[in-house]
Formats: sequence, structure tokens, C-alpha cells
Amino acid sequence: MAMQPQQAWKILIDSIEPLTAIGTPLDEAVGCYLAEDLHADRDEPPTDRSAMDGYAVRSAEIASPPVALRIEGEVPAGAAPGVRLTPGGCIRVFTGSVVPEEADAVVRVEDCAEDDTGISVKASVHPGENIRYRGEVWAASSKLLSRGTCLTPMRLAICASIGRLHLPVIRKPRIALLVTGNELRPLGAPVAPHQIRDANGPAIGAVLTQAGFGRIRPRQVRDQPEQIRGELCEALEHHDVVLLSGGVSVGRHDLVPGAVRACGGDIRYHGLAMKPGKPQLYARFPGNRHVFGLPGNPLSALTGLTEFVLPALRLLGGCPADRCRWRFLLPLVETCSNPRNRIAFTLVRLLNTESGLSLKPVSSHGSADMKAAAVADGVAALPPGRKHIPRGTAVEFTAWRPLW
Repeated sequence: MAMQPQQAWKILIDSIEPLTAIGTPLDEAVGCYLAEDLHADRDEPPTDRSAMDGYAVRSAEIASPPVALRIEGEVPAGAAPGVRLTPGGCIRVFTGSVVPEEADAVVRVEDCAEDDTGISVKASVHPGENIRYRGEVWAASSKLLSRGTCLTPMRLAICASIGRLHLPVIRKPRIALLVTGNELRPLGAPVAPHQIRDANGPAIGAVLTQAGFGRIRPRQVRDQPEQIRGELCEALEHHDVVLLSGGVSVGRHDLVPGAVRACGGDIRYHGLAMKPGKPQLYARFPGNRHVFGLPGNPLSALTGLTEFVLPALRLLGGCPADRCRWRFLLPLVETCSNPRNRIAFTLVRLLNTESGLSLKPVSSHGSADMKAAAVADGVAALPPGRKHIPRGTAVEFTAWRPLW
């Protein structure tokens, strides 16, 4: 009996360990996961700073505007304060300027009129207004980013602000992609009626690139036991993960399971209770190396890739297990049906309605219908044994592309 998808995910969590930590330059770290906590090297802001262009003042002196004040100097942003504030005076400041110690507020430039003799303040301010106080964002030595955090652009901005030019991250997995099948022809080669052009290799490679795992070039392998075994064993010597497309079911010409065993793999699941994508395989090898077998039909391959392989690659790269397999509960805009005894991963489009995001099923001619898959934004997981799934039912949605 085929294994349930959630059981397969639990097996992956139990089988995969994060790879080793490396140091990487700040400008190459986006999408990586931190290998250790990062702490602040100083307070932020490191001094009291003005939040506005305006004038540093004693708030008590302008409690009853209008009030005339003389300008005693200015402090540009990035300059150390070189002037003191005395009674009846003000100091011109700018956004980011250090606020002189004697001032307790900044009045906005819009609330003042300046002439040759000074300024006339037209609005009062309360103590602390328009000042960003030292350490109000974070204190020196406080933890800013935790181990396992994905380095997004704004998190890299934090790293830059604490002076980290190199960052400790978990390295990304090295991946090989083998596409099996005697019927496959490489792009640009002549193709006979009984042959097909390889579409899975470019599609899987593009998904991996889009997900931040670099450019993976597919390698075609014929349906010959010795060739599949040789290519697989060689790929495992130089990569952390090997993906195979095709030859993973249980027919006479499905040679991938035998090759995996011949290379020393421990097959931990083979066949999942889902449609499309039932003929999937996962095997662990010594040394924290892993093999995934995906079906040859394009929709089946992409479903298995997004549901299991990409989350597993994120696990290897240091992502916490509860953050690497995102699903969103969204309502269906049409009544659906799944009378089968396995989960149906149905192609859907996202609709932005007045009540929020909803899912609209995409008509498909089966697991080889690439045209339908190209229209879809992802898949909805329809629960098994449900002949009638009413419109408005919330189901799990997995995106197949960045949602922008």
C-alpha cells in the first residue's frame, strides 16, 4: 500500500541533517541560512538621532508658540556635534543628525519660519518628540538573528549594519540531475514520432534555479541498468543530492530503484498515495547524501519536486523543518470532487477577489499536460474520498512560482 504524503515528509525530516557551515561574503549570502546566532556590536542608534529635518530645542521653551529662537549652529548628518545649545537658542539638524545633549526634542522644519535673525516656532513639541534615542532599536550584544534564519535582503541589511562582511551560513547542497528514458531526445536534435524532446530536464533545472540552488544542467541517461547505475554512483561521489526523472515506477523498464540499491542506497519510501506523483522514491546514502526519484510525466515530476524535493533541499541548507514546506489554506471558487483514495494535487490559479485570495481549478488533460501547468500558479491538495467538495472549502495550496 502506498505511503501517505505526510508520512513521507516525516521520513525526510528524520533522515536529513543540515550540511556543514561555511563563511560566505555578505553580497553572496541571500537565500542562505545562518549557521550561528548574530549579535549587535553596538547600540542602534549609537547616539540620540534626529528623526526629522528641523531644529533641536528645549521643549519647555516652546510650550506656548509662537516663540522666537536664535540659530546657534547646525549638525549635518554624519557629523559629530560641535556646538552647544544654550537657553533661547536652537540648532539646525537633519534626519540622522546627532542631537546635542542639551536638547530634548526636535521641532520640524515645516513648523518653523526662518529668517536672518533666527526662527519663529509655530508648534509646540513634547519631550522626546522626533528623536530616535540611543539603543531604542537594539542594544549592544543583543541577539538580532538566530541560527536557521533565512537571509533575506532586509536581514542582510541588519548584517551590514553590524559590520559583518562575511557570514556563517550552512552551505547549499550540490545537486545533480539525471533524466532517464530511451525515448528522450536532447533539445535541438531531430525527433521521430516515437520520440519526445526532453522537457523535464529544463523544467526541473529552472525550478531549482528559481529556488536559489544555482544552475543545474540535466544529464540524459538511457534506460540501461549499467548506465543508470554508473551515472548515479558517479554523481553521488561529487554531489549531496541526485535527482532522477523517469524510470522510478515498478515496470520492467523502471530501472532506477535497482540502480539505487546497487549503489548502496537505503530506500525509505517508494510510492506515495497522491495523484499525480505516485511513483516517487527517496533513498538515503552514507555521508548525508540523498537520492530522489521523480516520475517522468511533467506534472507528476513538478508536483513531487515542489512538495518534497525543494523542502528537503532547504532542510539540507539549514532551514528549520517547520519553515521549509509552506502551505496556505485558501478557499475554492468552484465545487470540486476527489472520490479516489489518495490526495489529488489539482492545478489551480490564484484569484484576487474582494474577499481575498481564492483558488480556481485549471482544466487538465492529465499528468503530461504542460499547457495546463503553464497556466497554473500551483496546486491545491484535495482530500481523498470526497465526491463533493463545496465551493468555499479551504484547502492547502502550494505555490509553483514566486507570487508577484
